[in-house]
Amino acid sequence: MQVIPDADLGDQLHEAVQHIGGHYEAQELAPEEELSLQGETIPADPNVKNFSYAVVDGDVYFRENSIMRKADLSATATGRIKGMVELRTIVQELIDYQLNDYPEDAIAQKQRELNVAYDRFADQYGLINSRANAQAFSEDSSYYLLCSLENVDENGRLESKADMFTKRTIRPERAVTSVDTPAEALAISIGERGRVELPYMSELLGTPGEYEKIRQELHGVIFKDPMTQGGEENGWVTADEYLSGNVREKLRVAELAAASDSAFAVNTEYLKKAQPKDLDASEIDVCLGATSGYNREFYEAHRDMLALRSAAKKAFDAYKKENGSDKKLPRISELNAEYAMLLERKKSSYAEYRKTKSKMQDWLVAQKIVQEILKEDEQKKEQLHEQEVRQEEENRQSSR
Repeated sequence: MQVIPDADLGDQLHEAVQHIGGHYEAQELAPEEELSLQGETIPADPNVKNFSYAVVDGDVYFRENSIMRKADLSATATGRIKGMVELRTIVQELIDYQLNDYPEDAIAQKQRELNVAYDRFADQYGLINSRANAQAFSEDSSYYLLCSLENVDENGRLESKADMFTKRTIRPERAVTSVDTPAEALAISIGERGRVELPYMSELLGTPGEYEKIRQELHGVIFKDPMTQGGEENGWVTADEYLSGNVREKLRVAELAAASDSAFAVNTEYLKKAQPKDLDASEIDVCLGATSGYNREFYEAHRDMLALRSAAKKAFDAYKKENGSDKKLPRISELNAEYAMLLERKKSSYAEYRKTKSKMQDWLVAQKIVQEILKEDEQKKEQLHEQEVRQEEENRQSSR
């Protein structure tokens, strides 16, 4: 590739397109699409999610891949689907309002609109979680999102409307771009990057590439590990991490490093204060489950804190191993979104459970009815057989 100074990009692109060669073959439709084309279809609307219902010119269509097929429905089912399509549209708009941080009065207005539409639908067609509405709309990809609008008990009765009707349930992520102090920059670096990252902290402070102020103000709060490689911006850790574990070995390494670089003198200063006292033989006791590197007295005094730190370190190490050491920790907004998705799955699974349970009950009732019918048939057959036997006996007696 060669850059041509002062050349017109449009002319260059036009010329380049002329050199593109290729052969086009019409794509064959999948069997299900060929079958669907036998009914009334229209090209898929890109604004309609796949496997979702849509209302076009008053008619209900269902999108499947590249086409939308007109649904053959009863008048009641059509009304149910149109009502839930309206609810789906309002819910998606309300979610969009919250994600894009619309004014509170605009969100409140959309919530009132949702309340009115829901009450109108529920008065006419019942709960969204009801069997009839599930049969009409369960194929829609957003059906279980609508189900989450209702808090229902184990018997399928409405307990309350969801918080979405009255509260702001989603807040947009606001990334911190600047701070005033190195302490604030450290907190953001730990929260966003999961580690002490001086270049990121200096950018937050508005002084990219300048680390002296950070080192001075965070003296004794962060330490550069002499075992790490790289420039002055690499290898920094918090005091909690550096002044714990095998502090005797860390002190030995720090003293060797300080002999050639006085910048590591602060490491030796703080590591000496963190050294556990030497124990006499009479003071040595076995403490099952204690973490190596802590004496028994310290471990007993900080048992809960050490257990929590150990669990957190194992979880973070597992996360880095699975996702790579440079992978950021998930943001709160991402965790909230994952929680909302899991909650929606739980509700959808519960709705499916109720549906399956209802079907099983219907099947058991039907089975009971069939058994009763068969039992009556057997009784009638037995009665008929007895009558035939008696008749034959009477005939024999009369013939004598």
